[in-house]
Amino acid sequence: MAFEAKKKERLLQDIQTVRVKLKENNTTSELSPASKLHLDLTNSWKSPPLKEETSTQTIWDMTQLPHIGGILGNASILSPQELLLGQMLLDSGNAGIFSTWPPPGVEDQEKHRFFSQIDLLDRNYPGGLSRYLDNARKLLSMSSRGESALDGWVPSVPAGKTLEVGTEEYCQFEYIGLSQVQHCCFVVPAGGLGERLGFSGVKFALPAEMTSETMIIEVYAQYILAFQNFVNQEGKRALC
Repeated sequence: MAFEAKKKERLLQDIQTVRVKLKENNTTSELSPASKLHLDLTNSWKSPPLKEETSTQTIWDMTQLPHIGGILGNASILSPQELLLGQMLLDSGNAGIFSTWPPPGVEDQEKHRFFSQIDLLDRNYPGGLSRYLDNARKLLSMSSRGESALDGWVPSVPAGKTLEVGTEEYCQFEYIGLSQVQHCCFVVPAGGLGERLGFSGVKFALPAEMTSETMIIEVYAQYILAFQNFVNQEGKRALC
């Protein structure tokens, strides 16, 4: 693509400038911090990722030099995609994440695992992780000013149906639900203790009935497993 070719040309020009300075001075002591950083990156990173942008800003934000030693020092073990994710975190104001990173050879698997999680989050949030961080800062700022993100919204009672268990209509809707259950996600929200009920544990640990004393969470899990068995028998995608 045109933008990528232009970026590569600019990067090569920057690299050549650094190398000329090195040849003239025969030392890195007179180079600016930005030039030294750029040189280190180009020596350890043969195919740097380039972002689609019109700015002439260099790939790495040089204003965050005091904090990026960790990721810069590990550039030799990181993939281009991991380095690109690292740049995204720097651009989002999270340079401190890398301030205590150990050198290559120490906890390398943890570093790759970290970027795998960042990549997953970035791909699954609309607009990417940087958009998530921007939204979080915006919402926190609004909250600190006493503003609500829901201002202007008007609550309304959704239209629905009241079904009686065992009726033909109930069975019809149950069949519709079962045909879509492979697309469902089941979530157990965090709950408090059952102190008001005279129970010191979490409420989900309470017995659902006294005959077998099966816990509520166990009954909940049994329902999910029954749905999963149904999906498997139907030859559809299994629930996770």
